[in-house]
Amino acid sequence: MSIYDELDGAMVAVVRPDGTRLNAVAAGKGRAVVLVHGYGVSSQEFSLIQPALVEQGFRVIAYDQRGHGVSTIGRDGASSSALFADLEAVVDQFELDDVTLLGRAMGAFTIVGALAGAGLRRRTRSAVLAAPQTGGLSLDTPLPIRILAAAAQTGVLPQLARVPALGTLSAAQLCGSRAGPDVVQATRRGLASGRRAARGFVAMMRRETVAAQLSRLDLPVTVVRGAEDRAAPSRHAELIVERAPRARHVTVPGAGHMLSFEAPETLVNAIVAGSARPAADGLARGVSR
Repeated sequence: MSIYDELDGAMVAVVRPDGTRLNAVAAGKGRAVVLVHGYGVSSQEFSLIQPALVEQGFRVIAYDQRGHGVSTIGRDGASSSALFADLEAVVDQFELDDVTLLGRAMGAFTIVGALAGAGLRRRTRSAVLAAPQTGGLSLDTPLPIRILAAAAQTGVLPQLARVPALGTLSAAQLCGSRAGPDVVQATRRGLASGRRAARGFVAMMRRETVAAQLSRLDLPVTVVRGAEDRAAPSRHAELIVERAPRARHVTVPGAGHMLSFEAPETLVNAIVAGSARPAADGLARGVSR
């Protein structure tokens, strides 16, 4: 399977009360993992991670967040509460327990917000938050990233990404210095696949934050950040490690924001480690490696 390709597995529709239809793909057998993608792309961002987890004996559920991929967006629109409830609905639909959650960027935001609910926390074994964003976007990001965020909020970023030169330049801003051309082009394809329906999430993540929920994350949390991530400044990862009681921090040298493409092995290893660890076991805080 190539980077940013369609996922193999059984497709399942998760229908929400506001009319949203979430597209989910289920594959494999074993302990469950749910994959939650970032803003502007789709579950295809896990095209390198899903098959690796299936091969290691996991049941993997990946879904397109509302307004992304082939999922629709209903009456509740681009709201944080809808994102959080959507994740819990996916876990309910597949009757999952003892689940590990992996989210990148806005996916990490979704997981933190959803885990504020005690019901989902009881059903979650561990979480991996990659290139995490906790809200308050664009407060301290470099100018090129602020320009990309503005293009995303107006809905023109997918059109820009479809122009090869502009799209490659834009995608490169999200990747680290070690990213090869295949990673940059996969990022460009992801951006080009974005939909105008998702543009409201940029404004939502500028207005809102999940910082207040972090102290409730009383389960093992691994925060993975690229050392050269310009889209999610280090303050997001540092805040999670500071406030979540059982969080640890892993830094990937030379990587940027697109960790699903740039460091899939690191994310798979974090999931395997979190799944193997006894649920009652603690994690040392603030460990970087």
